[in-house]
Amino acid sequence: MNNHFCKVGYIRPNLRKVLSLNELENLYNNFIVEAYNLIQSDSKSSDILYNEAFKMKKTIFTLKESHLNAADASF
Repeated sequence: MNNHFCKVGYIRPNLRKVLSLNELENLYNNFIVEAYNLIQSDSKSSDILYNEAFKMKKTIFTLKESHLNAADASF
């Protein structure tokens, strides 16, 4: 994903449009399972997958939080 520059700074692409929340949760679960399966054979790859899963988990929480805030603002 490329950053789009403007006068103020840069704009991030809207993650809700790129991937749905369910797709992100499925990817997170796949990363965790894959990392668990690689613990004994390849610890470096396992650590990388756990790190990517952690980043994805933060993204999922951010998206869930933004969905809740958007719903609260409309009432």
